[in-house]
Amino acid sequence: MNRKGLLINHLRKLDYRLMEDDVYNIANNLREYDDDLILFFNPKGERYEVHSCTFFPSKKATYCVMLVILVFAPGCLHMISA
Repeated sequence: MNRKGLLINHLRKLDYRLMEDDVYNIANNLREYDDDLILFFNPKGERYEVHSCTFFPSKKATYCVMLVILVFAPGCLHMISA
């Protein structure tokens, strides 16, 4: 199994959810940018995280960045920008 598959299996054991398709097309855009970047949902932290399998399974961290996705109703967005 390649390092990407190993990382996916490792994080799934920790209850992370692999995000292959999403409304904002983030997972696909990450794959186009760098095939080593993988989008997961961390249910314990209730957040989306980008991990890299570049150095996995070494002792180096795989966590890259947390994604914050804000969704506003159109009326709310107008009130915030006003």
